[in-house]
Amino acid sequence: MPTTTCHHLLLFSLLIFVLHLGEPMESTSRLDPNSEAHDLLPKFGLPKGLLPDNVVRYAVSGDGKFTVELSEPCYAQFSELVSFDKTVKGKMTYGVVSDLSGIHVKKFVFWFPIVRVDAGKGDGTILFDTGSISERHPASEFQDIRSCKSKAAAAADA
Repeated sequence: MPTTTCHHLLLFSLLIFVLHLGEPMESTSRLDPNSEAHDLLPKFGLPKGLLPDNVVRYAVSGDGKFTVELSEPCYAQFSELVSFDKTVKGKMTYGVVSDLSGIHVKKFVFWFPIVRVDAGKGDGTILFDTGSISERHPASEFQDIRSCKSKAAAAADA
């Protein structure tokens, strides 16, 4: 009978583990969630500089859905000015971020939400899609992690 008990205990443990995989997984270390979030991006085929330098926490579920919390809403200058809400959400698969919310790009005098990022072409570029405008940029532009500034500081730099 001890074998049956061990067998049931093993099955129960396996069931708990599998159920846990479906739940959102938060970073296990609180030492530097900013660094951890940036280090996660290349594992999904994305450059680490897609997120600014003020990540305070993030969570990724087993199906790739993620939430990133920044210390505050802010702006980062790439070839275009980009605004980040305090919370950025989306779904990651290898080379692609879809269902994206919380990031906007300034084109001319208008702000457009970025809804999809695609680095899957393998040509060294990343496609940014707003739903109405799509534009490719060199992936190298997003290798370095950018400082995120308040609106006033971003306006002063412009």
